[in-house]
Amino acid sequence: MTRGLRVAIAGAGFASRHHLAGWRRVANARVVAICDPHVARAAERASEFGIPAVFDDAANMLDAVRPDAFDIAPTHRACARSCCGKPSSLTRSG
Repeated sequence: MTRGLRVAIAGAGFASRHHLAGWRRVANARVVAICDPHVARAAERASEFGIPAVFDDAANMLDAVRPDAFDIAPTHRACARSCCGKPSSLTRSG
Protein backbone atom coordinates (compact mmCIF):
# COMPACT_ATOMS: atom_id res chain seq x y z
CA MET A 1 0.00 0.00 0.00
CA THR A 2 1.30 3.47 -0.84
CA ARG A 3 1.54 6.09 1.84
CA GLY A 4 -0.21 8.75 -0.24
CA LEU A 5 0.43 12.45 -0.55
CA ARG A 6 1.10 14.14 2.81
CA VAL A 7 0.03 17.79 2.75
CA ALA A 8 0.78 20.65 5.16
CA ILE A 9 -1.25 23.84 4.97
CA ALA A 10 -0.31 27.35 6.07
CA GLY A 11 -3.22 29.53 7.06
CA ALA A 12 -6.38 28.72 8.98
CA GLY A 13 -8.58 31.61 7.92
CA PHE A 14 -11.61 31.69 5.64
CA ALA A 15 -9.78 30.41 2.53
CA SER A 16 -8.43 27.38 4.38
CA ARG A 17 -11.91 25.83 4.51
CA HIS A 18 -12.02 25.77 0.72
CA HIS A 19 -8.47 24.42 0.43
CA LEU A 20 -9.17 21.71 2.98
CA ALA A 21 -12.46 20.73 1.35
CA GLY A 22 -10.54 20.37 -1.89
CA TRP A 23 -7.87 18.17 -0.32
CA ARG A 24 -10.61 15.90 1.05
CA ARG A 25 -11.59 15.15 -2.55
CA VAL A 26 -8.08 14.20 -3.67
CA ALA A 27 -7.61 10.44 -3.60
CA ASN A 28 -4.61 9.30 -1.53
CA ALA A 29 -3.99 12.78 -0.11
CA ARG A 30 -4.23 13.69 3.53
CA VAL A 31 -3.53 16.90 5.37
CA VAL A 32 -1.08 16.06 8.16
CA ALA A 33 -0.51 19.54 9.63
CA ILE A 34 -1.81 23.10 9.69
CA CYS A 35 -0.23 26.30 10.93
CA ASP A 36 -1.38 29.82 11.62
CA PRO A 37 0.12 32.62 13.76
CA HIS A 38 -3.17 32.44 15.67
CA VAL A 39 -2.67 28.89 16.91
CA ALA A 40 -6.19 28.68 18.38
CA ARG A 41 -7.60 29.26 14.90
CA ALA A 42 -5.34 26.52 13.52
CA ALA A 43 -6.44 24.17 16.32
CA GLU A 44 -10.09 24.86 15.54
CA ARG A 45 -9.60 24.10 11.85
CA ALA A 46 -7.59 20.98 12.74
CA SER A 47 -10.44 19.73 14.89
CA GLU A 48 -12.97 20.45 12.17
CA PHE A 49 -11.00 18.57 9.47
CA GLY A 50 -9.24 15.88 11.51
CA ILE A 51 -5.73 17.27 11.07
CA PRO A 52 -3.35 15.66 13.56
CA ALA A 53 -0.70 18.39 14.00
CA VAL A 54 -1.02 22.13 14.73
CA PHE A 55 1.71 24.78 14.61
CA ASP A 56 2.04 28.54 14.87
CA ASP A 57 5.01 28.73 12.49
CA ALA A 58 5.36 27.36 8.94
CA ALA A 59 9.10 26.66 9.17
CA ASN A 60 8.66 24.62 12.35
CA MET A 61 5.75 22.76 10.78
CA LEU A 62 7.70 21.89 7.64
CA ASP A 63 10.72 20.72 9.66
CA ALA A 64 8.57 18.58 11.93
CA VAL A 65 6.25 16.86 9.45
CA ARG A 66 8.32 16.89 6.22
CA PRO A 67 5.24 16.97 3.93
CA ASP A 68 5.16 16.04 0.26
CA ALA A 69 3.13 19.17 -0.55
CA PHE A 70 2.78 22.62 1.03
CA ASP A 71 -0.47 24.51 0.46
CA ILE A 72 -0.73 28.21 1.30
CA ALA A 73 -4.21 29.48 2.16
CA PRO A 74 -3.62 33.21 2.65
CA THR A 75 -5.89 35.55 4.51
CA HIS A 76 -8.01 37.88 2.41
CA ARG A 77 -5.70 40.78 3.29
CA ALA A 78 -2.54 38.87 2.32
CA CYS A 79 -4.16 37.67 -0.89
CA ALA A 80 -5.17 41.22 -1.83
CA ARG A 81 -1.53 42.33 -1.53
CA SER A 82 -0.20 39.34 -3.45
CA CYS A 83 0.61 39.42 -7.12
CA CYS A 84 0.91 35.69 -7.62
CA GLY A 85 -1.76 33.24 -8.58
CA LYS A 86 -2.14 29.55 -9.03
CA PRO A 87 -4.19 27.32 -11.25
CA SER A 88 -7.62 26.43 -9.94
CA SER A 89 -7.39 22.86 -11.25
CA LEU A 90 -4.81 20.24 -12.13
CA THR A 91 -5.93 20.00 -15.76
CA ARG A 92 -7.10 22.41 -18.44
CA SER A 93 -10.53 20.78 -18.49
CA GLY A 94 -11.18 21.67 -14.90
